[in-house]
Amino acid sequence: MSSDPLIGTKLGNYDVIKLIGKGGMAGVYEAMQPSMNRAVAIKVMAQSLSVDASFIQRFNNEALLIANLEHAHILPVYDFGEQEGTLYIVMRYLDAGTLEDRIGEQGMPVKEAITLFTQLASALDYAHSKGVVHRDLKPSNVLVDKQGNTFLSDFGIAKSLEGGTQNLTGTGGVVGTPTYMSPEQGLGGTVDARSDIYALGVILFEMLVGEVPFTADNPMQVMLKHINDIPPSPSSLNPAITRAVESVVLKALEKSAENRFETAGAMADALQSASATGTFVAASAAGAVGPTGTMPMAAAPQPGSATMPNPVVGRGQAETPPPGMMPAGMTAGATAVPMPTGVVAEVEEPPYYAINAISEMLVEREWIGRWLQAVAVSAATFLALTRLTPLEPAQNAVLAILPGLFAYGLLNAPIPGALGAFALIFLPLLAHSPTLGLVWLAGVAIAGMQMTSREMMVFAVTLIMAGTPLGWLIPLASPWWLKNHRVAFGVAMGVIFAGLFSLALNGWPSGEGLLPVPGNIDRFKVVTLSSFDTSYLGLLDAKVWSTWFTHPGDIIMNVQQGVEALGVYFVNTKGVLLIVAAAWAIAAYVSTINRKDPSFLMRGIGVGAGALVLMVGHIFHSWAEVIAPSLFYLIGIGIACAVLSFLVTQWPIQAPPPPRKKPRKKKASAAA
Repeated sequence: MSSDPLIGTKLGNYDVIKLIGKGGMAGVYEAMQPSMNRAVAIKVMAQSLSVDASFIQRFNNEALLIANLEHAHILPVYDFGEQEGTLYIVMRYLDAGTLEDRIGEQGMPVKEAITLFTQLASALDYAHSKGVVHRDLKPSNVLVDKQGNTFLSDFGIAKSLEGGTQNLTGTGGVVGTPTYMSPEQGLGGTVDARSDIYALGVILFEMLVGEVPFTADNPMQVMLKHINDIPPSPSSLNPAITRAVESVVLKALEKSAENRFETAGAMADALQSASATGTFVAASAAGAVGPTGTMPMAAAPQPGSATMPNPVVGRGQAETPPPGMMPAGMTAGATAVPMPTGVVAEVEEPPYYAINAISEMLVEREWIGRWLQAVAVSAATFLALTRLTPLEPAQNAVLAILPGLFAYGLLNAPIPGALGAFALIFLPLLAHSPTLGLVWLAGVAIAGMQMTSREMMVFAVTLIMAGTPLGWLIPLASPWWLKNHRVAFGVAMGVIFAGLFSLALNGWPSGEGLLPVPGNIDRFKVVTLSSFDTSYLGLLDAKVWSTWFTHPGDIIMNVQQGVEALGVYFVNTKGVLLIVAAAWAIAAYVSTINRKDPSFLMRGIGVGAGALVLMVGHIFHSWAEVIAPSLFYLIGIGIACAVLSFLVTQWPIQAPPPPRKKPRKKKASAAA
């Protein structure tokens, strides 16, 4: 017997039969309407939403509006109501799958994608004309029957959550699914029909490629990518996509709403034309911001604004035809060189190098990479704890297993694992050096908000390796296996904290001058409150924390003096630690500049150039009046690390090349 209290009961005029699916805000049930002898689907809102009178009023108003939407590709709403505090909407029951089910790992054929997309766009275009904005478009909200007909569902539910009750969304008014959310939605700004156009662009990208343009380890990072990052080129992921079709997708993904398609119908028309003719009709406008632009801060919604604003009309569109495309419908006076119909143009791709057997094995077994990263996190944590709590190394070894091998590797929870490692380091810092503890906490906060798990792993490893001669391997070799911008942020953070630790903590290695440390560090003793001479479990002794409870004023004074000492260090050394950190970050980019070159020699030059950047970054030590390594020492480390990095990334263990696009043939149409 089912434990669901609704199953087997009557809700209005409907007999509830079974639960189809359930989410955080509602459950969907199959039911029977005896008077019509037909099956229906009933969406039942969560009881927690039914206690707010303003929500109930908005629910009723919007349900009535949505019930009046009559379109061949919108799932019909038959009825809505409330029974004993339970709000529900009755819809057509459709025994079908979703668009999400139809999208395979490699996407779907372009023609099929265009057919389904055109139906979806027509439904959305109609809804916008009636003043309804969906705000939660995603493939799972698009039903597809066995005949290939699409039906847009879940209209207005997310929209009705905006308004007087913030705890309905849990995000301070930001509603929607981050993976498909427009930049203005992520910023909590004004949302209109063009926000749905952006979501359509994400859906079309996924239909054609098989993956969404932006992914990350948590929803916040996904929203930040939608706001700031450049979407990848669809044709680089699926060579079957023409430049014209790609241009349609990227226009829908413009950061600024003003630069997107005016309507969903216009987008569908452009897509069909791009597929049929190989051209994308684009109008130019001054001040256009392309997809590489950054979304400006949107204005906050005004109080009392309509829950479902009408789509914005009358705005000019800013478009630039992609290189090589021939705009149709050109104005008088414009000229174009026509290409004969039927001319076939070969599109040559750059010759990438071949992957070897070792690297191919590593690429096919992603779990190996995850476990290597897990080992790196555990090793870095163990070495850090050994320097902060030197007594009882066995305790440190056991504790270091938890964030790396256990969480990062076994549980496949890299973000909690990396943050767990940072938390283990934080406790001894807080006990013995409140200044460094607070600075470290700020760094962990930045990591939690801005970094992926791999960036955190690089951060932790750099913290340990930056003070050793082999530390340069990280910015030189890691970018061949991880994305270089992931490595750059992580190594920069790791170098900064390694420099601070070598400055204030006795025994933290500085790499014989690789980290900029003044000759006299006695002035920085004020940063530490007590000696780092306990075991980790010894931190549980109340004596370690006695100053915190008996003399809190000493803690405040320690922090003030410590911050002042660190400030004086940065001023007197002319910020050389930041220069070194920047050199590490730049080297992470430079080392892969020749990644696509088939020549071993040219790829090796990239690694060598990265090593040269690192050497230049350390030349400023003498200018900044800190311990400076000799030039021969820098040259020796640079050559050694460049050679080792080349061997690790090229031969005999070879990093995988970028995804290779197969040569394709493109037929150019005649100009009008």
